[in-house]
Amino acid sequence: MSLHENKHQHFLAKLEAKSEHQYDMKKYDWLCATHEHKSNQAILSYKRQQEDRNSVIRLHEVDIQVHETHSLLLDKEAETLWLKIQFQQMMQGNKDLALDL
Repeated sequence: MSLHENKHQHFLAKLEAKSEHQYDMKKYDWLCATHEHKSNQAILSYKRQQEDRNSVIRLHEVDIQVHETHSLLLDKEAETLWLKIQFQQMMQGNKDLALDL
């Protein structure tokens, strides 16, 4: 081989190595970007799941408060009915006393 052919072969080998390096760098950058995107998506998904769980917890807490309030209301209604019954019994007793006199 002549010197010119050797230089040409050397240049081609160097160009191929450079091309492979550039390809590898682009592939590496793409893989990094893909990994970063997947990581960000996982973080967002986790945050959404946490927000959903927190919403469900708050919903259950409000549901408990509604049931407790309803229970208090029923207790007050029962107390009112008991007082009405006592009042009626007292009124009936007063009528019986008035008739005895």
